[in-house]
Amino acid sequence: MSAALLSLVQNAALLLALAAVYDLATSQQPLGGRPLRQVLVGLLTGGVGVAIMLAPVVVEPGLVFDSRSVLLAISGAFLGPLPTVIAMLVTAAFRWSQGGLATGVGVGVIVSSGLIGGLWGRVRRRSLDAGRLADLYALGVIVHVVMLAWMLLLPWTSAQRVFASVGAAVLLVHPAATAALGLLLSRRLRRERDAEVLVESESRHRALFENDHVPMLIVDPEDGAIVDANPAAVAFYGWPRERLRAMHVTEINTLSPAEVQTEMARAQAEARNHFEFRHRRADGSVREVEVASGPIIFGRRTLLYSIVKDVTERRLADERLRDTLDQFERAQAVAHLGSWVWHIRENRVEWSPQMFAIFGVDRAAFDGDLAGVIARAIHPDDRAAVERANRRVLEERRPTPMEYRVVRPDGSVRTVRGEAGDLVVGPDGSPERLSGVVLDVTDFRASEEALRRSVAELERTSAALLSVVEDHQRAEAALRQSEQDYRLLFDANPNPMWIYDLETLGFLEVNHAAVQHYGYSRQEFLAMTIERIRPAEEWPRLRAHLRQAPGTIQASGPWVHQRKDGSCLQVEVRSHSLTWRCRQTRLVLAHDVTEREAARRALEESEARLRRAIVESPVPILLHAEDGTVVQLSQAWCHITGYSRDELRTVSEWTRRAYGTDAPRVEAGIRTLFDLDARVTEGEFPIRTRSGELRIWEFSSSPVGRLPDGRRLVISMATDRTARRAAEDEVRRLNAELEERVRARTAELEAANAELEAFSYSVSHDLRAPLRGINGFARILEEEQAPRLDAEGRRILGVVRSEAVRMGTLIDDLLRFSRLGRQPIHRLPFDTRALVEAVVAECRARHLGTDVAVDLGDLPAASGDPALLRQVWVNLLDNAFKYTGREPSPRIAIRGTVEAGTVHYSVADNGIGFDMAHASRLFGVFQRLHPHEEFEGTGVGLALVRRIVGRHGGRTWAEAAPRHGATFHFTLPLNPAPGTEALT
Repeated sequence: MSAALLSLVQNAALLLALAAVYDLATSQQPLGGRPLRQVLVGLLTGGVGVAIMLAPVVVEPGLVFDSRSVLLAISGAFLGPLPTVIAMLVTAAFRWSQGGLATGVGVGVIVSSGLIGGLWGRVRRRSLDAGRLADLYALGVIVHVVMLAWMLLLPWTSAQRVFASVGAAVLLVHPAATAALGLLLSRRLRRERDAEVLVESESRHRALFENDHVPMLIVDPEDGAIVDANPAAVAFYGWPRERLRAMHVTEINTLSPAEVQTEMARAQAEARNHFEFRHRRADGSVREVEVASGPIIFGRRTLLYSIVKDVTERRLADERLRDTLDQFERAQAVAHLGSWVWHIRENRVEWSPQMFAIFGVDRAAFDGDLAGVIARAIHPDDRAAVERANRRVLEERRPTPMEYRVVRPDGSVRTVRGEAGDLVVGPDGSPERLSGVVLDVTDFRASEEALRRSVAELERTSAALLSVVEDHQRAEAALRQSEQDYRLLFDANPNPMWIYDLETLGFLEVNHAAVQHYGYSRQEFLAMTIERIRPAEEWPRLRAHLRQAPGTIQASGPWVHQRKDGSCLQVEVRSHSLTWRCRQTRLVLAHDVTEREAARRALEESEARLRRAIVESPVPILLHAEDGTVVQLSQAWCHITGYSRDELRTVSEWTRRAYGTDAPRVEAGIRTLFDLDARVTEGEFPIRTRSGELRIWEFSSSPVGRLPDGRRLVISMATDRTARRAAEDEVRRLNAELEERVRARTAELEAANAELEAFSYSVSHDLRAPLRGINGFARILEEEQAPRLDAEGRRILGVVRSEAVRMGTLIDDLLRFSRLGRQPIHRLPFDTRALVEAVVAECRARHLGTDVAVDLGDLPAASGDPALLRQVWVNLLDNAFKYTGREPSPRIAIRGTVEAGTVHYSVADNGIGFDMAHASRLFGVFQRLHPHEEFEGTGVGLALVRRIVGRHGGRTWAEAAPRHGATFHFTLPLNPAPGTEALT
């Protein structure tokens, strides 16, 4: 069976290799499409089938096995009927030409494999498109069980030979090959669909850019070059499109190049996305513009988009409006007339500047509370009347003019007359806002009282009549002034305004902005009705709106309005009922919201695309906010875990179900993701599905900006590693079998080690004796014959002695390195921080001439042989002290972290460093990167470090740069299996 299994594996590998070559050769051509292309795909598939049939497993003459059943089953499941039928005909013809005992059975296997694959593709289409390994493997099992059932049509002795020799091998190899080939084809088809979606998306975005009537620029933030400009930008700036593409933003912006670069950096970092600039045009004019800008990714480049809006006219209108309001306030001061607005729901009032003068109140101390105003400023005898008038507004919706007295903070009493305008009600019909004026009549009332006391009743009557006449004249003057103010506000308003007759719907008056915005002259407006500026399809809605008997002030929209040239725009309107020239009319103010609505629709479409991309992704994807809300969840996430979208509304619900008691630790790690500024791979985590199955997921996360309310967003994607872990378990099982074989060699190795130990002792003893002799004779020579030697002789004698000592040290280090491979490891938990602090103190004692600053960070506890690991820390810290000794400010940083089942330690210094090109020699025995004359040592210390850490199941590495210090890393298993030891 082993030979048959190997031959079947080779045949399946040939099939997968041919499939990979075919996929690479046709990567630019889609598998589906026109019938001619499907015929070509079928012929190529049949050719691959013939190729693998040329290398079969021969059970007996005329009875062969190969992986054509795998090829035809996958073809039926993925490529469709026409290519599969053609491939079946080609392979069946070739099998017929081969002849032999099982010719008919071989053709039957070809037909059944293609038919089962086609039926499976129809029934399990969604799971096959998703590339589910379980479904592909199940297809392989069914096809090859049926194939073995065909063998029952052979003579019984041949069938028995088939089942005995290749039956188990077929069921072991061919389903796995079916799954592998299915995954390859599924990914190919998925790439083709993704490419089509990408082309369509790019076409839509290009059409939006080219056809938008708002000027748009694409800018390179690195140098400010204008990468592209749409036709609207060409029309606005006046330069040809090619000229704009050759320009820089500094040529159209009036800011300095440094200021422009600063603003682009803010837009690129999304720290700011709305700007106000002054832009030059080709004709030399300068326009005030508002620019909305932000980053956009094209391929591998990050560029900036800029949407430009001309606000020059609006700015001028704002300035004219401010001038008008200043004139209005001066008029109120002259007339001793103040205005107010009562916000009824908040019971708060707003005052004009003249109101503070009338009431003698400091504006800085005024909080707008109506109850406080009544309690502090209204005369005690008049408070009840004022409160009754306010209740009448709330209950009867009827404001009443009245006179009352106010008490100023200095104690003086003034008499005022108050009158209110129209009452504004809210959507629910409740009073919302009331405005009015207050006239200081104190001086008038005092004069009237003095006149009444000094003349007779007739004279008082005449004076009263005269007063009435004067009041009427003042009222007329105030009315004329009010009409002039109103006319000024109407004509100068930058937004379109008009007055129309409620009975005839005809225009009675329009302002200059309406004439400019809609394209009709004033005379044309006055000859039209309000229906003329709306498309015919909007008329029924307009009439229904007018029949609703709107309130005094009403906001509505958006409405579709039509200009004289036929173009349409969207507007929101605010209207106000008034009697004008003895007619019942409405005053309308229209606000153009066309651009805002277009931007809103574009944003909604973009968000819908993002939601669809996440929800329909075949990869588990989770989009979540920093408050724990799950914003979006892919169907693949729910499908694999078995939980519905409603069951995973928050991250806490997910972690509680998937991680159980480990949920708090996982949630703490998730919260750290919102501080990321780039994509990060979090590692593998075991999760529990609804069915109780344990799966291994590898997570990676990336920040994706913020929600409109400011909450930060992170997108997390998962890759299912369960199958890989199962394969690793199988490898471990095989390793266990190997260990059984290794144990048989252990006794021999132990004996060899004992002999090696004896040999090492003998070598060390025999080598040390001559060294002691050399050193001793050299010392005698130095003590007794020193006067006879010149300076060079004494130097050479000193070199002989120091080299003898160094040779002894090398022998000791070599023996220590040799014994370490045979020394047993006694694993114990120990306090790493306490051990490192003791080693640092010893190093300071050995290096008294250097004042090194040691920064001890977090050092998690470890498990291992404390004596051996102490040697690791001694060697690493001795090196750090030695190689930073010549720095003016030597520093050493010691850190430790727990990462995915291991504890990771590092020792970083700012010393001499080394070239990473020689890093491969660093941990070898007697390997030194610096001369012995510069830094003493034998070159064995780091080799000891690697061997000790390796025997503990960890690994070692280093990072450095010349003159910029070095960092040495090593890891230890967090929970090693008891009694185990890694081999190095």
